[in-house]
Amino acid sequence: MGLFFFAFYLGYFLSMWIESRDWKSLRKPSEDYAPFISVIIPAYNERDAIDSKLRDLLKQDYPNMEIIVVDDGSADETSEIVKNFVKENSSQLKVQLFAFPERRGKASAINYAWQHCNGEIVIISDADTLLGEGAIQKIVQNFSDQKVGAVTGKLSMINYGETSATKLEKAYRSIFDVLRIGESHIDSTPIFNGPLVALRRNLFDHLEPNTLADDTEISLKVIEKGYRAIFDPEAMVYAFTPKNFKFRMKQKIRRAQGIIQSFIRHRNMLFKSEYGRYGLVIFPAEFFMHIISPFLLVANAILFSFLIFNSILTIHFIAIFILVIAILGLILVAVGHMSKDFIPIRLIRLFLTFIEHQIFLMLGLLSIFVGRYSAKWEKIK
Repeated sequence: MGLFFFAFYLGYFLSMWIESRDWKSLRKPSEDYAPFISVIIPAYNERDAIDSKLRDLLKQDYPNMEIIVVDDGSADETSEIVKNFVKENSSQLKVQLFAFPERRGKASAINYAWQHCNGEIVIISDADTLLGEGAIQKIVQNFSDQKVGAVTGKLSMINYGETSATKLEKAYRSIFDVLRIGESHIDSTPIFNGPLVALRRNLFDHLEPNTLADDTEISLKVIEKGYRAIFDPEAMVYAFTPKNFKFRMKQKIRRAQGIIQSFIRHRNMLFKSEYGRYGLVIFPAEFFMHIISPFLLVANAILFSFLIFNSILTIHFIAIFILVIAILGLILVAVGHMSKDFIPIRLIRLFLTFIEHQIFLMLGLLSIFVGRYSAKWEKIK
């Protein structure tokens, strides 16, 4: 079982790494393509961020844009700040504000905003994030390809180097980006970055109110309709990642819950040839990594606990383990020679990230099965 884990994860990652090297062929920019777009900003208690978010969108200098802010029952001055911004900048930017009297959750906020969208392309972006230079123009250009139905941008954390928790997030993101680019190069990726998601308005109907990962749910819905859902590494969005492991764990478990929920909802795409290499390779691989793998990892640990009490089996295990480590070392050294910023300590972080991710997935699976989750997002410090 351990050898299977090793072969699968290493094989899939290396395959996606090879595919990701040709990421520039993903983009087919058309600078003349600038359709009218709608930007949805769900917000909950964002008085410290919402003004900066709106000014950031103003700096994007996209010619055909409307903004829809949905205040999801905030207990602070979020709505008042938006109203003041509208008064000062109504001639430069069209902004609509809708305020819920009580919290309904992000999915409900998106559903409500969608009824008021007029854009051909709709972008969803979190209130506490900032966009990179020209991010809107870059992400929109992907839709000049009529086969593309949804696009997500690259998420980068502003505070990567602050603590051990933020450094682990950087290691996680390095793996995440390779997988997303590689999958997009082959066909589509099922996992999006919530802070920056764009899709064609005519491909969306609604999200279930209890949806936890709206970004992944949107990607899967678009793929089901026969369109590609891709990752654009040039459309940047910036955010902060939790500084300590307590809040990191909360954020990651909730994220795991959302992906698992959406994967189970759309399991009908598994091994379906009508979805091409996505249905036959990508989605089954991601389904395995997020739903099956955590259980197998626990089973592997239990089997290993029995193994160590059998001296003959232990000798065989040690021999296989040494062989596996030797092969892994040779591969990593080869990859390291091809990477200018290869540092051995990063291997340790990558390994810890994998173990941490599997634990979060297991906890997410358990909470899904017992029904202990909420569609109302919690602000992470």
